[in-house]
Amino acid sequence: MTSRTVFANRKLSFKKIIMAIWEEITAAKGMAALHLGRKLNVQYKTAYVLPQKLREAVGLRRDAIKL
Repeated sequence: MTSRTVFANRKLSFKKIIMAIWEEITAAKGMAALHLGRKLNVQYKTAYVLPQKLREAVGLRRDAIKL
């Protein structure tokens, strides 16, 4: 399901990735890594990298999306 994406070689469960996506898109100004880490029960470094991967995924598809 995550092959050929930025989440291809993940150790984090798919449920936590979906939860992180939800938290990131519903937050008004994004979410601090400490807060995300506490909500997902993961380490700070994991919570720091996850939103960056989300932004990378959106950035890669940005040119292909037509409005």
